[in-house]
Amino acid sequence: RHTRCSRDWSSDVCSSDLYKSSSAPRLLTDGTYEVRFSITVKNYRDQPLTNVQVKDNLSLTFISPVQYKVVSYTVSGATLVRNTGFDGKTNIDLLASGSTLAGNGVDSILLVVNVDPKGYSGALNNTAIGTAVSKWGSVTRESIDLSLSNGVQHGNGIASRFYMAPID
Repeated sequence: RHTRCSRDWSSDVCSSDLYKSSSAPRLLTDGTYEVRFSITVKNYRDQPLTNVQVKDNLSLTFISPVQYKVVSYTVSGATLVRNTGFDGKTNIDLLASGSTLAGNGVDSILLVVNVDPKGYSGALNNTAIGTAVSKWGSVTRESIDLSLSNGVQHGNGIASRFYMAPID
């Protein structure tokens, strides 16, 4: 049983969580960086979640002058379906319509982004937003970076944070 739910499971707070982490940027030979984001979607109920969507607006993370391009992304699991049009700018839906998550299911998304800092160095933050429908209604979650949350696994989102080092 999900430890934060001591009452009946009819509340939205007991349904699901969205976790996101980022790798340290890896400097490539062309002076750009590769950043990997890992997203985990969890359903704590026995019933499936329908209309599952994860949105990631990378334009909110990589602001001007930084430029970025989605290199690849994969979706693992049986019921989440990759949106082939995702670019993180004009199309921020990582999943295709009709995606579901089985009861007590866990699926993951790996997103690889190429970043040209254009002189920028410093901290960057990224958060994904997850939505779904359960038999009790709509569910919305902000992602939580468990490596930064001091053990907090639920509640308000905690952005993934990573640092772009200056390039000499």
